Order: sequence, then structure tokens, then C-alpha cells
Amino acid sequence: MNRIDQEVIEPLAHGASQRHVLAGCPQWEPDDFRAVYACSGDLADGR
Repeated sequence: MNRIDQEVIEPLAHGASQRHVLAGCPQWEPDDFRAVYACSGDLADGR
């Protein structure tokens, strides 16, 4: 599992808010979530 999975995807999947994730990952910006969601969607579609 990579750092993005551990720091972002897992907490979101377990109900954490973006605000909660941002509090634990100061290097992240709110706009970074769009990239995470797009990548996750592509992975789910098998791309």
C-alpha cells in the first residue's frame, strides 16, 4: 500500500471528511482531492 492510500484513500473510505484528511496531511490542498477521485474512478473502471 502506498502513502496516498494510507493518508487519503483509506480515511475517506472509512468516512473521514476531506477536512479531517487535510488536517493530517498539511502538504495536501483541497484541489488535490479531484485528482484522487479521478484516479480512483479510472482504477475502478480498469483503466
